[in-house]
Amino acid sequence: MKQRIHEDLFDIAKRLQEIDPTYFVVYDKLLQRYEVHSSEQRGNSLCFVVPYASLDVRTLHYANQTRAQNLQKLLLQMEQNNQKLAEQENELIIQNALQKTEQALYEHKGG
Repeated sequence: MKQRIHEDLFDIAKRLQEIDPTYFVVYDKLLQRYEVHSSEQRGNSLCFVVPYASLDVRTLHYANQTRAQNLQKLLLQMEQNNQKLAEQENELIIQNALQKTEQALYEHKGG
């Protein structure tokens, strides 16, 4: 069973409408989660599931980050993060190879 949230402790439901006037909050009792929906979306109105157990300012930040208007920026951030992870992984591979090479040379010299 789903229940529409009109008022909450931090006025998140109202503040979400400042981000997008079509947004509204629903609490899914069965799944025990908050969801943000849009009245403009036909069929399935779900925009995103709130990734936190409660409604607070993080929900507003998440809503701003995941808006369709911010898609290019979000994709760029994801690409940059993936690039950093790949560079870190490559650095670990190089360090591991150097350590093994040094160990092999040490053992070869009779150390």
